[in-house]
Amino acid sequence: MRTFQLDNVVKKTDNEVKAKKYLALGFEEIGIEETEQQEQTESIDLNKLDAKGLKEVADDRGIEYAKNATKEQMLELLGE
Repeated sequence: MRTFQLDNVVKKTDNEVKAKKYLALGFEEIGIEETEQQEQTESIDLNKLDAKGLKEVADDRGIEYAKNATKEQMLELLGE
């Protein structure tokens, strides 16, 4: 998890695209931390989850997706 700060605004993300966007907007990177939650989601077998569960994993990882995304589309986004 990477943390960025601009004045009194703090943003946290794991998404590389969002990180580059924050840096371009003038945010200063103030920290990188590994979270236990991220390690736990990586150990989950994504193929066993339904679309709702996959969307929760995507939210945790900071991945954007369509509201009506199918299980197959979510697996593709998550890299499975």
